[in-house]
Amino acid sequence: MPKDQITIADLYKGGGVSKNSVYKAIRAKKLTFEDGKASITKLLTEWNSKRDLARSDRIGPALVAIATARGISVTSREKPKRGAQTDAPAVDADGIPMHLSPKMRDFWKTIIAEYVLESDALLILQVACESWDAAEVARALLDKDGMILNSRRHPAFTMQTTAYSTFLKAMRQLGIDEEPSAPVGRPKRSGY
Repeated sequence: MPKDQITIADLYKGGGVSKNSVYKAIRAKKLTFEDGKASITKLLTEWNSKRDLARSDRIGPALVAIATARGISVTSREKPKRGAQTDAPAVDADGIPMHLSPKMRDFWKTIIAEYVLESDALLILQVACESWDAAEVARALLDKDGMILNSRRHPAFTMQTTAYSTFLKAMRQLGIDEEPSAPVGRPKRSGY
């Protein structure tokens, strides 16, 4: 058998992975062995593309360890840290996220022109803009389908309400609406 080929037994004996885990991955179609053997690099590529990133990984490191022990060069994809973004969002030359609607892109430009925002504040601004866009999508669904769908309140109503609320919270957190407003109601009468 060629040195880049391994058997199922090689994986659970030489890789320190339980036999049950290997067979579970095979049943879940995360690993494919033909006639009980497969290429290490093919298995590693297949495992990295199909595994659940939220769970701990023992099979991937076991495949890398077996390949290294056999003198096969492989590149392993590390599991991204929890909460880490795998791909950076696409932004234009002005630093505005490309996925925002034209209205929110203009809003972003207006805010950036009037205020100096740190990187964490830019993330909050992004959340605000995305929330507004989500609310507008919900609004379009409500305009199309009406407030009642299948004898119940349309789910887009809740989505719209939540998105507008998130927008307002983000704007408050940015402190952009901090200008003193006129008092609400009638002014107090003097002289009584």
